[in-house]
Amino acid sequence: MKKETNFFVILLCLTAMAAAWAAAPDFSGTWTVNLTRSNAGDGPQFFPGKYIITRSDSILIVNRIFEGESGEFSMTDSLTLNGKEHALAGMFNSKRNVSALMVRDTLLIKSKIAFERDGETSEMTSTDRWTLKENGKILAVDVRTVSSWGELDLSLVYDKAVAEKP
Repeated sequence: MKKETNFFVILLCLTAMAAAWAAAPDFSGTWTVNLTRSNAGDGPQFFPGKYIITRSDSILIVNRIFEGESGEFSMTDSLTLNGKEHALAGMFNSKRNVSALMVRDTLLIKSKIAFERDGETSEMTSTDRWTLKENGKILAVDVRTVSSWGELDLSLVYDKAVAEKP
């Protein structure tokens, strides 16, 4: 009897987890920044011009595409949505620890990045809040970054690419 009860409790928990994942917003797609609708600040702009996002099981695969003076480059992250911090590759040989967690209809991504320059280490923290708007056609990304260089708040709006029909 106890084995049957344990089995049903485990089955109930797995079903609840699957239902929660299925009900979570689907960020999948190709998203392009809409600078007209964004508040990107006055200083140098260093944020992705495009996201290509796919979902695999309980992992969100995020390809961030940046455009700069020397051309386009990208970084791809695999984010588990359990809130646990894990190490990911950073830019310019930096060390980056990231956690991602769904909180209702918002994806909360926290990052800590350690930079080394001229023998000194500095740290930057950022918190991204992702939400879908306008029936999933808009990805709103609010970013708060804090470092020794100061604080920066951005409100970025990304338009979802319309899928072409074959």
